[in-house]
Amino acid sequence: MDMDRLPQDALVAILSRLAPRSLAASRCVCKEWRATVDARCKLRADLLPLSLGGIFVSLSHVPAAPAFFARPSMACKIAGKLERYVETEYPADFVSIKNSCNGLLLLGSGHVVNPATRQWACLPPSPPMPNGLEGICYDSDMYIVFDPTVSPYYEVLLLPYVPRDFHFKNNLLEETAWPPSPCIIQVFSSRTGRWEQRSFILEGEPAVTIANVKSSSEPHTYRHAVYWRETLYVHCKGDFLMRLNLSDDNYQVIKLPTVTAGDQYDQLYLGKSKNGVSLARVNIYQCRLQIWFLNEFDHKTEWVLKNSMNLKALSKHYSQNYDGRATGNWILQDDNNDDESKGPIEETSFDWNSDDDNALNIFFFFRKIRNIVRQS
Repeated sequence: MDMDRLPQDALVAILSRLAPRSLAASRCVCKEWRATVDARCKLRADLLPLSLGGIFVSLSHVPAAPAFFARPSMACKIAGKLERYVETEYPADFVSIKNSCNGLLLLGSGHVVNPATRQWACLPPSPPMPNGLEGICYDSDMYIVFDPTVSPYYEVLLLPYVPRDFHFKNNLLEETAWPPSPCIIQVFSSRTGRWEQRSFILEGEPAVTIANVKSSSEPHTYRHAVYWRETLYVHCKGDFLMRLNLSDDNYQVIKLPTVTAGDQYDQLYLGKSKNGVSLARVNIYQCRLQIWFLNEFDHKTEWVLKNSMNLKALSKHYSQNYDGRATGNWILQDDNNDDESKGPIEETSFDWNSDDDNALNIFFFFRKIRNIVRQS
């Protein structure tokens, strides 16, 4: 039967009986089927099978070239050396990852890269400074948002940033609340290919004053952000969370757990799961890992401590029970083994079994890597 001659209702009835993965694959048949699936069939993206092929990791406390920790099959498809995707001005330059979201990388060079498809795009020059915000920077806090289950397009946001050398003047005085309301954010859309200014309105109480933010410690690395359900959560200078609702153009300020006050930015890490946003704190001096979950249900917002782990106990247990054998099938792909001319990647150098992972093996695996990197 010629499927092109099927009545629209009959095609919808057939496609609706497919399993989520098959229904998603049917969108690739032709433009007409894709339009039918998007308009008439309920594609449950949350039911589609997901697998982790690899992650880019930073082995330094300063911006540096990342390494790719991956399954061997994926390492053959994705280059760990990001210079393979974009051109640098000088051969010795490295490309760092400034932010990432659902498979897309935002590089410090101003490029957006999809390592899986090896496609990349260069962001156009940033727009001019908004009026009334002289001295505020719009070139430091840059974040990408992308959800392929909602749209094939991505957005890049430039948030206002208060530098240490900022001088108070005009309407920006020491007691001025920060972030301001409205908060002007520069947004680039891959749909239009242009930058635009969007005003986000504060809901609730402001975070701090601009004087507090100016005197806050500068981060050692880029601050962390996560994108979940059309909302961007950003760990801002001044130690608070900015919750940006991109569908309604409003924002809220969320205070961090009290025990995290005074920590350096490189000890706090935002993450997400299927249930929402989490915050991890690594206290180097106390050798302790703590994880909080941001509870946003029932019209309330609060941090709930989910786990507190003493890494000293793990270290003692590991040293007594580790037999030195390397097992697993993951590898670390960096500048030293990312040369395609060298043939197949050696799989026994750094490996980890993702099917038998635990906190002990992961923690000491990366500690082993750090020690080797420092010695090289």
